[in-house]
Amino acid sequence: MAVALMLSLSCTKENGSNEEHLAANEYEYSGTMTVTAGGSDNVSEDVAVDCLLDKDARTMKILFYKVKFVPQMPVSLDVTVPDVGYSEKDGTVKFSADGIVPLSGGTVPFPKYTVTALSGIMTATGISLSLNFGDYPVTYTGVPKQ
Repeated sequence: MAVALMLSLSCTKENGSNEEHLAANEYEYSGTMTVTAGGSDNVSEDVAVDCLLDKDARTMKILFYKVKFVPQMPVSLDVTVPDVGYSEKDGTVKFSADGIVPLSGGTVPFPKYTVTALSGIMTATGISLSLNFGDYPVTYTGVPKQ
Protein backbone atom coordinates (compact mmCIF):
# COMPACT_ATOMS: atom_id res chain seq x y z
CA MET A 1 0.00 0.00 0.00
CA ALA A 2 1.50 3.27 -1.06
CA VAL A 3 0.92 6.25 1.16
CA ALA A 4 1.94 9.80 0.32
CA LEU A 5 3.77 11.59 3.08
CA MET A 6 2.17 14.96 3.75
CA LEU A 7 2.19 16.49 7.18
CA SER A 8 -0.42 19.06 6.26
CA LEU A 9 -3.97 18.60 7.49
CA SER A 10 -6.38 16.63 5.34
CA CYS A 11 -9.98 17.76 5.28
CA THR A 12 -13.03 15.97 3.95
CA LYS A 13 -16.65 16.91 3.58
CA GLU A 14 -19.31 14.44 4.54
CA ASN A 15 -22.64 14.17 2.68
CA GLY A 16 -22.11 17.50 0.92
CA SER A 17 -22.33 19.48 4.14
CA ASN A 18 -20.07 22.42 4.88
CA GLU A 19 -18.75 20.70 8.01
CA GLU A 20 -15.12 19.71 7.65
CA HIS A 21 -13.30 17.30 9.93
CA LEU A 22 -9.74 16.13 10.15
CA ALA A 23 -9.03 12.72 8.66
CA ALA A 24 -6.66 10.15 10.15
CA ASN A 25 -3.32 9.96 8.35
CA GLU A 26 -0.82 7.16 7.90
CA TYR A 27 2.93 7.58 7.52
CA GLU A 28 5.24 4.68 6.62
CA TYR A 29 8.95 4.61 7.38
CA SER A 30 11.96 2.39 6.88
CA GLY A 31 14.94 2.83 9.14
CA THR A 32 17.37 1.69 11.79
CA MET A 33 16.32 0.38 15.19
CA THR A 34 18.81 0.00 18.02
CA VAL A 35 17.83 -2.05 21.07
CA THR A 36 20.20 -2.03 24.04
CA ALA A 37 20.17 -5.34 25.93
CA GLY A 38 22.73 -6.79 28.29
CA GLY A 39 25.04 -3.84 27.71
CA SER A 40 25.14 -4.43 23.93
CA ASP A 41 23.51 -2.50 21.11
CA ASN A 42 21.52 -4.73 18.76
CA VAL A 43 21.13 -2.84 15.49
CA SER A 44 18.48 -3.81 12.91
CA GLU A 45 18.39 -2.16 9.48
CA ASP A 46 15.37 -1.69 7.19
CA VAL A 47 12.88 -1.88 10.07
CA ALA A 48 9.39 -0.82 8.99
CA VAL A 49 7.39 1.51 11.23
CA ASP A 50 3.94 2.93 10.53
CA CYS A 51 2.40 5.89 12.34
CA LEU A 52 -1.38 6.23 12.24
CA LEU A 53 -2.60 9.67 13.31
CA ASP A 54 -6.12 10.30 14.56
CA LYS A 55 -6.35 14.05 14.21
CA ASP A 56 -9.72 14.25 15.98
CA ALA A 57 -8.44 12.51 19.13
CA ARG A 58 -4.89 13.93 18.79
CA THR A 59 -3.48 10.47 19.37
CA MET A 60 -1.47 8.14 17.21
CA LYS A 61 -0.57 4.47 16.98
CA ILE A 62 3.00 3.48 16.27
CA LEU A 63 3.41 0.06 14.66
CA PHE A 64 6.83 -1.58 14.77
CA TYR A 65 7.25 -4.55 12.42
CA LYS A 66 9.50 -7.57 13.05
CA VAL A 67 11.04 -6.36 16.31
CA LYS A 68 13.72 -8.45 18.04
CA PHE A 69 14.79 -7.23 21.46
CA VAL A 70 17.84 -9.51 21.44
CA PRO A 71 19.41 -11.42 18.52
CA GLN A 72 18.66 -14.79 20.11
CA MET A 73 14.89 -14.19 20.13
CA PRO A 74 13.43 -17.14 18.20
CA VAL A 75 10.81 -15.00 16.44
CA SER A 76 10.40 -11.34 15.66
CA LEU A 77 7.30 -9.51 16.85
CA ASP A 78 4.95 -6.92 15.42
CA VAL A 79 4.36 -4.44 18.25
CA THR A 80 1.77 -1.64 18.39
CA VAL A 81 2.04 1.30 20.79
CA PRO A 82 -1.49 2.79 20.97
CA ASP A 83 -2.79 6.10 22.31
CA VAL A 84 0.36 8.19 21.94
CA GLY A 85 -0.39 11.88 22.39
CA TYR A 86 0.96 14.32 19.83
CA SER A 87 0.97 17.94 18.73
CA GLU A 88 1.44 19.32 15.25
CA LYS A 89 2.82 22.70 14.25
CA ASP A 90 4.31 23.99 11.00
CA GLY A 91 4.61 20.52 9.48
CA THR A 92 6.29 18.97 12.52
CA VAL A 93 4.64 16.33 14.69
CA LYS A 94 6.01 15.96 18.22
CA PHE A 95 4.86 13.00 20.29
CA SER A 96 5.40 11.54 23.75
CA ALA A 97 3.94 8.96 26.11
CA ASP A 98 4.68 7.06 29.28
CA GLY A 99 3.23 3.90 30.81
CA ILE A 100 1.54 2.46 27.71
CA VAL A 101 1.11 -1.31 27.49
CA PRO A 102 2.01 -2.26 23.90
CA LEU A 103 0.11 -4.83 21.88
CA SER A 104 1.79 -7.85 20.32
CA GLY A 105 0.31 -8.60 16.92
CA GLY A 106 -1.88 -5.53 17.36
CA THR A 107 -4.25 -7.21 19.84
CA VAL A 108 -2.49 -9.03 22.71
CA PRO A 109 -1.40 -6.85 25.68
CA PHE A 110 2.32 -7.17 26.36
CA PRO A 111 2.83 -5.72 29.89
CA LYS A 112 6.38 -7.11 30.17
CA TYR A 113 7.38 -4.49 27.59
CA THR A 114 5.41 -1.50 28.93
CA VAL A 115 6.51 1.62 27.05
CA THR A 116 8.09 4.40 29.10
CA ALA A 117 9.88 7.64 28.22
CA LEU A 118 8.62 7.66 24.62
CA SER A 119 9.46 10.85 22.75
CA GLY A 120 9.91 11.63 19.11
CA ILE A 121 9.45 13.89 16.14
CA MET A 122 8.15 13.45 12.59
CA THR A 123 8.80 15.82 9.69
CA ALA A 124 8.45 15.57 5.92
CA THR A 125 11.94 14.04 5.79
CA GLY A 126 11.61 11.36 8.47
CA ILE A 127 11.07 10.21 12.02
CA SER A 128 13.28 9.96 15.08
CA LEU A 129 12.19 8.47 18.39
CA SER A 130 13.40 6.91 21.60
CA LEU A 131 11.60 4.82 24.21
CA ASN A 132 11.97 1.97 26.63
CA PHE A 133 10.22 -1.33 25.88
CA GLY A 134 10.25 -2.66 29.44
CA ASP A 135 13.93 -2.93 30.38
CA TYR A 136 15.13 -2.33 26.81
CA PRO A 137 16.10 1.18 25.64
CA VAL A 138 15.24 1.59 21.96
CA THR A 139 16.00 4.25 19.36
CA TYR A 140 14.64 4.44 15.83
CA THR A 141 15.45 6.74 12.94
CA GLY A 142 13.65 6.34 9.63
CA VAL A 143 12.87 7.94 6.30
CA PRO A 144 9.59 7.81 4.37
CA LYS A 145 9.09 4.62 2.36
CA GLN A 146 9.19 5.20 -1.36
